[in-house]
Amino acid sequence: MKIQNKMILTIVGVVIGLISLIVIIIWSQMNELKIKQDKVIEDAYRIDKEKELKNMLSIAKTAIEHLYEVDDIEVAQEEAKKILTNLRYDGHSGYYFSYTPDGVTLVHPYRKQWVTSKEPKRDYYVCRYNSEDKNCAENEKIYVIRDLIDAALKKGEGLLKYPFYYPEDGTNKQKLSYVETIDKWNWVLGTGVYVDQIESTLEIIKKQNDAHLKRTLIFIGLATLFGLISIGWILHRLGKDSVFNRMSSDLHSGVCYKLYETIDYINENKRSPNQGIMENIHQKVWSASEGLWSLMDKRSASSRLKNRLQTLSTQFSLMNRLPVTLDSEGNIKDVAWAIEDELYNVAQEALLNIKKHAEATKVTILLKGNNNHIELSIEDDGIGFDVNTVDQGGGLSYMRECMEKVGGSVKFAELPEGAKVLAVAQKF
Repeated sequence: MKIQNKMILTIVGVVIGLISLIVIIIWSQMNELKIKQDKVIEDAYRIDKEKELKNMLSIAKTAIEHLYEVDDIEVAQEEAKKILTNLRYDGHSGYYFSYTPDGVTLVHPYRKQWVTSKEPKRDYYVCRYNSEDKNCAENEKIYVIRDLIDAALKKGEGLLKYPFYYPEDGTNKQKLSYVETIDKWNWVLGTGVYVDQIESTLEIIKKQNDAHLKRTLIFIGLATLFGLISIGWILHRLGKDSVFNRMSSDLHSGVCYKLYETIDYINENKRSPNQGIMENIHQKVWSASEGLWSLMDKRSASSRLKNRLQTLSTQFSLMNRLPVTLDSEGNIKDVAWAIEDELYNVAQEALLNIKKHAEATKVTILLKGNNNHIELSIEDDGIGFDVNTVDQGGGLSYMRECMEKVGGSVKFAELPEGAKVLAVAQKF
């Protein structure tokens, strides 16, 4: 077998092995990652619901605050009770209730007998595990009204989760309630949301996340299959000598770049609990990608840099749904290998910064050259940045270091709409 054929098989084997490793790790950690992310989403959603309850209670207090100044307190309070009883949100399930400190019910649209009886309800309880059962042990009882009132009187506000009557179907369901005091009248006013509404929304979010992760795995597999088919087609159409450099370039800029994007997606969106494994994958991908380029003939190719930038642009567009246009002007041939490599690194880092910070809708890359110099510019139409105040570390510093290695330079400019990165170097 010829040496190039062996190298081709080695490259294909490395890529397949890397992709298989990542797929196996993602699949093996799916459940653990899913639990962790679901917990984050659930906590954030519950906090949001708590804020929503506070806002709804604020609306109710605003609706009756004009009555605080009425001279006849009894008339004012009766009018407030009518307003609160008829006030609704989220259909019939969003309502308000109010008690005195000793548990007398002042407002409750679904417990009107409590309102008319004027009997204290501080001893009213539900059973924690079976709200229909009234014979549960003492440590399983939730004294709903007493706990709500005591929390409000002690801190001015309070939250409590408990089973309670659900007006939509007449059953008892878990409810999260928030209460505050109305100091002017010595009332405790509250409202709540039924937990099953929260859980149904969270279940939808969880299913969407699961489907997104599965689509990512399928995409990796299809990309691998497409890459291998493309290799066979190119070999058949062009011949092995002329395709070797092209194949290696496409593998590096295409498949390996996709691996980097996949790992970046995992780190940013799935927050893997095993950071050591993910760093090890980074190192393996980096080592393998360097190996792919070292197998290539390092003589200048007439359109090698443009081909690499085109592959990078295409992959970036597909991954981020952000269109990238690549054009060239003048003589872009015969660029030294090291200079080409650093220009490619600048382009890759610029696109990464655009993805993270720019909020752009399109990107334009222009490669210009003459007999002595090569110039690369990347423009976006995003929010831009102030060159004088922006942090010069991180990505900007990295791009500057790339060009300094080859005696070139890079400049950053704010445009009327967006920003521009301009890298310039001699060809040799």
